Order: sequence, then C-alpha cells, then structure tokens
Amino acid sequence: MKAIVNVNRDWAIGRENDLLVYIPADMKYFRTVTKGKTVVMGRKTLESFPGKKPLKGRINIVLTRDLSRIPEESKAAADAVIDGSTAEGVAETVRLMKERHSDAFPQSAGEKSSDTPETILVIIAASVENLVLLCREAGAAGKDVYVIGGASIYKKLLPYTDICLVTVNDYLPPADAPADSWFPNLDEDPQWERTETGEMQEHDGIHFCFCTYKRVEE
Repeated sequence: MKAIVNVNRDWAIGRENDLLVYIPADMKYFRTVTKGKTVVMGRKTLESFPGKKPLKGRINIVLTRDLSRIPEESKAAADAVIDGSTAEGVAETVRLMKERHSDAFPQSAGEKSSDTPETILVIIAASVENLVLLCREAGAAGKDVYVIGGASIYKKLLPYTDICLVTVNDYLPPADAPADSWFPNLDEDPQWERTETGEMQEHDGIHFCFCTYKRVEE
C-alpha cells in the first residue's frame, strides 16, 4: 500500500474532520495520483467528501465495522456497495467486484486493467486483516492502493505501507483553532527515509513541497 497525505511541519493534518489547509496544487496532485486507483479510507473521511459521496473514477474501500453507518448519500451515489465484513466473505466480495466491474479488473496475469474506470464502487472492510486480505485477493485490482485518511486509518495501516507521498507545508493553525489530528512523524521513525524532496512552491503565503518517503529495507 501507499499513503498520500498533506501535513504541516508538525505533521498535523486536520481539524474537525476537515483538512488543515487547502492548497490547489496539492488537491490537483491528489486527483492525478489517485485517479483510476483504489483508495482506502475511514467512514469519517467518506463523510467529509462533498455531498458525502465516494470519489469518482476510483474504487473506494471503507474500513468500518458497521455497514449501517455508511452515509445514505454514499450508498446512493455508488454504483455498488459490497460488504466484505467477514473473512469468509472476502472471496465473494472479490468475485462480485470483478463481475460488476470487469473493465476495472484484469482477468488474467499480465492483462492490464482500465486506466480510468468510471466505477465509484464502495467496498466495506470490517477489519485491517480483512482489508489486507481483500487487497491481496483482488490483486489490488491490478492497481496501486492509496490510503487517504483519516488519522486513525493512517496509523492502523502504516505497518502495511511501503511508500508515503507527503505534501509538507509550513502552515501554522491559529491558537483558537488548533489541529486535532496528526500523521505519524516519519522523520523521527528510523523505519522510514525521505527519498525525494520536490521544489518549494508557494500559495497564498503558504510554502509547500511534494516529498516521497520509503520504508527502509531491512
């Protein structure tokens, strides 16, 4: 898996289930990187999307214990909602995924999947173990899997992540509206190293750059 996230220099990412800061170039980068891919998120992140609707052109997997708590708006917008909440149901979930979205899933080894599937399928995984099994059985749909939040999901899935695409910015939230969620500080984790640092850019007085972190091979 990969993670994609926007952090400030304190590794803060948000406040009250919203991004800490919106940077147009970062939003464009997110769309470009994840388009046609599989994205993994928690229920609250799904609820934070415009209209509480899943992301178009991507396979949306939600890590939650309770399908009933998925917003009705999300279910209505999705072209399919599949519950892979039990280990026994993972194989059936994968079968249904491939049956309903044959254009998005390779049918044989070496076959390429669609680069821009229109699917906004929502798949439910009740546990990290089921999520990992689901991605493995589906072959990640022949695509990359990107973890997109929120904070607890990033933390839970970091052990299964080998690359983090991190937009680092210098925004400091005001004292009366502090950040309330953070991404793990990879600079302080010996298991991770920054391998790429992009050119410093600026938007509305906020400086930022696109960085890549990779897990250190043992």
